[in-house]
Amino acid sequence: MIKTIIPIFILKTRSFWLGILPLLLTGIDTLLSGVAAGGDGGPFVHMVAQILGYDPAAIRGFLLAITPVWGLILAQQRGGFGGGIPRHYTLDPKKERQIIEAVENGKTVFEAGQKAGQVFKTQLR
Repeated sequence: MIKTIIPIFILKTRSFWLGILPLLLTGIDTLLSGVAAGGDGGPFVHMVAQILGYDPAAIRGFLLAITPVWGLILAQQRGGFGGGIPRHYTLDPKKERQIIEAVENGKTVFEAGQKAGQVFKTQLR
């Protein structure tokens, strides 16, 4: 049996949506809040506060408080806790499809070789 771990387009993963993206948004927002007047949060915090109708400082505090949770989600999704082998990411969806096709073609060739070997063995008997 051939086992191949094919890469997955990063936008299809839970680790991107529940780990990488929130960490990036919080990090960028934290950097921008140091530049912003008042330091109560950057553009992301203000957008969320405006949508939800809360104080930006409360939203910023909440996001900073749950940042370690996103790190744990990312670690779990990447196989840090499960012991499994994590799939590689690709930024190009075409590359994911090409690799899947190559793996499928390789499986087909391998299976054809196995069948030919079985036919060869039966003819030798």
